[in-house]
Amino acid sequence: MIGGFAIFAIFTTIFLWHEHRSASPLLDLSLFESWTFSMGNIATFFNSFARTAVALLFALYYQFAFHQNALNAGLRILPITIGMLVISPIAGMLTKKAAIRVLASLGILISIAGLLLLLFVVGGNFSYGVTACGMLLIGVGTGLFLTPNTTEIMSSVPEQSRGVANGLRSMLYNLGQVLSTALSLTIVGAALPAHLKNVLYSGKNNVISAVDFAFVIHGYRWVIIALIGTSLLALAASWFRPQQKKAYESSSAAS
Repeated sequence: MIGGFAIFAIFTTIFLWHEHRSASPLLDLSLFESWTFSMGNIATFFNSFARTAVALLFALYYQFAFHQNALNAGLRILPITIGMLVISPIAGMLTKKAAIRVLASLGILISIAGLLLLLFVVGGNFSYGVTACGMLLIGVGTGLFLTPNTTEIMSSVPEQSRGVANGLRSMLYNLGQVLSTALSLTIVGAALPAHLKNVLYSGKNNVISAVDFAFVIHGYRWVIIALIGTSLLALAASWFRPQQKKAYESSSAAS
């Protein structure tokens, strides 16, 4: 994994250097001259990072802690998706009535509230409903963030550059998901003794002692704390973005 990150860092640097010198770049770096565009994409990356690890870790959590099969564990993390599905169309309507940075920042704050609730309940003797509320808050917050944030990113660039802008936004969103998966599992596994290294992947048939369970939950709490910190970075990028002095008008801006 360390080698993979090193290769990523090296080739990203080479790619950006080449794009800066290219007469016809694949990635138009001049788009980042717009502070609104830059902050919107930074917020997208950190928000994606903070949400993805929750779905992954709690699907695994319900398997090794409560001996659920993969299907039931997957159903138990559906509140994240439900929250996004319910709030996204509402967020689209709200963008016409409220400032975009206020809506996007409010969405991140709601997600942070969900993470704090999960930090409190993970490993404890709480009903599923409490955990579901935490995941629902994360889904609602993500849906409330994504729609206005994407709208502002797309409206902050000229119409002819929107294909590149949306490709970059999608890439950063997916990159956040990939890094969230890798780093969250690394953090959880790093503190585990050797005999527990594979406990996260052993499924519903694994039985661990109370002491070993406490080790795993300790790692989970550190991951959630890291996700809260990442969400605060997303909040800072979202809130301190400048108000657009000029939006590039087009009927396709919101799309």
